Amino acid sequence: NQSLYTWQLPEDSTPDIIIGKYNFSSDGFQLANEILIDCSKFNKEYTLIDEIGKLELKDEGIADGFRILLQDSKLNLVVVVRDYLLEEIISYFQLKDYHIYSLDEFKSKFKL
Repeated sequence: NQSLYTWQLPEDSTPDIIIGKYNFSSDGFQLANEILIDCSKFNKEYTLIDEIGKLELKDEGIADGFRILLQDSKLNLVVVVRDYLLEEIISYFQLKDYHIYSLDEFKSKFKL
């Protein structure tokens, strides 16, 4: 029996959000947004978001939580974005102060 996260649905259920082969629950994204918003309350050096993508470009998924985190200037966000969506994400969310790392550069910088 496979363990599922809140936002994952069993294969035999009817999801309300389908992206490619992935099925999601909008209730799960509601929870994820709440968790992201709570991240600003913690004094951590970095907050990692995996990932901002097609859903967020349609103001779905975790777009709301991401926007709120972007307003918090004391947070260092590390955001995973697929390379083919990078320019669109930068433009859509009007990102100004950012660094782009390849996977290898990221591993080196964060000593992974």
